Amino acid sequence: MNEYKEGISVVTITMNEEKNIISFINSHKLVADEIIVVDGGSNDNTVKIAKELGARVKENKWPGYAKQWNVGIKNARYKWILIGDADHIISEKLANEIKFMIYNFSEKYDAFFIPRRNIMFGKWVKYGGFYPDIPYPRLFKNGLGYFDEGNLVHEKLIINSDKVGRVKNDIIHNTFMNVETYIDKMNKYTTLEAKMLLEKNNTYNIRNFFNKKLYKDKSFIRRSLPLRPIVVFIYRYFLKLGFLDGKIGLYMATLSAIYEYITTMKLWQYNQELKLKN
Repeated sequence: MNEYKEGISVVTITMNEEKNIISFINSHKLVADEIIVVDGGSNDNTVKIAKELGARVKENKWPGYAKQWNVGIKNARYKWILIGDADHIISEKLANEIKFMIYNFSEKYDAFFIPRRNIMFGKWVKYGGFYPDIPYPRLFKNGLGYFDEGNLVHEKLIINSDKVGRVKNDIIHNTFMNVETYIDKMNKYTTLEAKMLLEKNNTYNIRNFFNKKLYKDKSFIRRSLPLRPIVVFIYRYFLKLGFLDGKIGLYMATLSAIYEYITTMKLWQYNQELKLKN
């Protein structure tokens, strides 16, 4: 393993994030020894602002989420890496806890889960499966983590260690501040997910239903559920107690179901286009 400087490299990826990059950099300065911004070709002031605030900016033509994250990880110079979306904010409490954990438990742990508090349409969504939102460790030792480049969207971080701990304080995730933003992101993500499923041949049909190899892929299992949008709504609103969030819980359960429905429609569309070409 390479020798890295003691400290923390913060890594983010950007594309037209001028509205978020100031709060991201200023809050992460509480914990960072360096901040790396990998920009995929912004046409706003993201790069200019990031440089003015002291970040190391690497401009890299957009190759996809996972590959772009890996560019940032490979450029990190410090022993620990903290990855964060440009709309993340960390508090002084979280910054202090991170420093305490890595300086006192570095031998015991190689990575840490950090809970994420999702702020959607201005509200903290506590239920529906949206909290604590820890799909993978966001803080890890340099050289032990990388993103799986097999997924176009909903990328996953692979940690080559079982020594994973967890911190208590939350990352603040200011996502989906209005309906327009959610619709734009949903359109982008459903397109990427449908194309990814098409590439993997993860189409729900009778022939694939009996293909045991496909069941090793969790995305196929999830997409093989009959009446999937309804199942997703029931899961988020009732099983994960989304109704306790009030109106926002209902809205998010409904939007999650719509996301599944649109992905299914796009996958069907791409399959039809493929058949016409052949």
